[in-house]
Amino acid sequence: MTAAMANGPAAPPTEGPTPGRVRAQGMLAKELRGRMRGPRAFVVLSVYLLFLTGFTLFIYFLVRLAIQSDPTTPAGKPVFLGLVAFQLGLVCFLAPSFTAGTISGERERQTYDLLMTTPVPLVLVVAAKLFAALAYVFLLIVAALPLMSIALFLGGVAPEEVAIAFVMLCASALVFGTIGLCFSAWLRSTIGAAALAYGTMLLPVVALPIVFGTALSLLGALLSTGNNGTAATVAYYVGGFIVSLNPFIAGGLTEAIIANNKSLFFFSMPGPVGGTTVYVVGPWLIYTVAALVASVGFFLLSLYLARPTRGGDRRRAGAA
Repeated sequence: MTAAMANGPAAPPTEGPTPGRVRAQGMLAKELRGRMRGPRAFVVLSVYLLFLTGFTLFIYFLVRLAIQSDPTTPAGKPVFLGLVAFQLGLVCFLAPSFTAGTISGERERQTYDLLMTTPVPLVLVVAAKLFAALAYVFLLIVAALPLMSIALFLGGVAPEEVAIAFVMLCASALVFGTIGLCFSAWLRSTIGAAALAYGTMLLPVVALPIVFGTALSLLGALLSTGNNGTAATVAYYVGGFIVSLNPFIAGGLTEAIIANNKSLFFFSMPGPVGGTTVYVVGPWLIYTVAALVASVGFFLLSLYLARPTRGGDRRRAGAA
């Protein structure tokens, strides 16, 4: 005792990782190993990059043939736009396919009830499955950045355009991935979840251009009357917000704004009626914020649908 008092008070025991943190790390490591192990992940990544490389070279040679009369014209802009549009289309179709089987696959293998008996909270289970599925999609996006950066050396492309394209690609992967997760938590069949996820994905990607044309027709009718300035301005804002929810239209409008040397965030421009001024938010910013908000909503809905007392019991009772 005297020796212990001479040595001073005992050092407090070091605190280890909390049980919740250990469970989260274990769940995430399990999901990532399942996604990244094996030759399939490397084969898909290699084929994806080879496909993008071939597409980039194809666009480059077409551009060089088109500008033979003026060799000083930079070829970076069309190469960059074609590559980003093609990659955005691939991300829109790949993200739901990677998440549509995250929870429904567990139900098909009859392991979901066993997973729910573990001490891992449901929010960690769903978040780990979503992160592991989207991590591979984000890997595909990051792996293609060198190809996008080649356009910088070809000329005509600014670094902020590459940054905006990267942000929009990540936002698209997140929102369409959470859509697939939501249907995977709702349905027991992976095929049904993937079909509904693709159908929902087509709404902003395909249906919105039709809405865009309708909005332009409505705006033209309002302008033709000449005395509906307020209604035309409202239609201008509503139509601009709706079409900014389409990633392709939002990216195209952003490129037009950059070409006119406008600010990428907030700027003013002449309104639809003479003598008026409208204040516009960058279309890429509208799309990114809307995608993040929708992602949070779909994730919370996935948590509600993934509860065993909500989904599994009622579906089994209805099937019986």
